[in-house]
Amino acid sequence: YCDGSSGWRPCYEVQDGVITAIKPNCDLPGGMKSFTLFEGLKELQLDYCRFTDLSFLKGLSKLKSLCFLHNEIKDLRPLEELKSLESLSLCQVPASDLTPLTILSHLEYLYLTDTQVTDYTPLGVLYNLKRLNINRNRVNNLSFLSGLRQLKFLNLAQNQIKDLNPLAGLRGLIEL
Repeated sequence: YCDGSSGWRPCYEVQDGVITAIKPNCDLPGGMKSFTLFEGLKELQLDYCRFTDLSFLKGLSKLKSLCFLHNEIKDLRPLEELKSLESLSLCQVPASDLTPLTILSHLEYLYLTDTQVTDYTPLGVLYNLKRLNINRNRVNNLSFLSGLRQLKFLNLAQNQIKDLNPLAGLRGLIEL
């Protein structure tokens, strides 16, 4: 709990056993390092928290689902340690390099909307992806998708795509 203007209040919100929000103006006891207390955490949703650094995620190796919407995250390298991740949402974040995601071999759901990414080739090794949402980005080349045979749902809306031929080999695609 944190001492707010109206007395003590929770520093974070929990819904159905999932930490869904951290009060951005609130100091957690021990700072963000206190997340190590949640080493068994499986789902984490931290939207609109003005985060710039993800290093506090270190030690959360059991995390399966992670959502950061509307944050100021540029460096995705701390995500490399989250090898159990199955679902990742990074929407409206200024990240531009997806290379750290290549190690996330269990990733099935990836949402990257309104990012600064220009090179999507690192996603081409995420062979377990079933759902990929990369709408409202700068996607113009789809060749990175050719090896993603598990892909069932793909959102490419509001991009500058000129050639849809790389989609021909995605026989399992249900929704485009």
